[in-house]
Amino acid sequence: MNPNPEDKDKKPADDLFMEGRDFYYESGLMVLTEYFLRKRGYCCGSGCRHCPWGNNQRRNSSSSLCETDEEG
Repeated sequence: MNPNPEDKDKKPADDLFMEGRDFYYESGLMVLTEYFLRKRGYCCGSGCRHCPWGNNQRRNSSSSLCETDEEG
């Protein structure tokens, strides 16, 4: 029995963080895509490369939260 009937039309893959759709790796860094950033719904102010709100001035900074070192 599904405890939340509103979720019956939601596809399970919509909730997954998927490489290629939501992020990709470049030179050992995880880069978030515009698709993911729009889906998240707000700007974090970190200067993400694909920021849909045009706030990517910190793009060359090594301290960006949206371009993080690959762990794992």
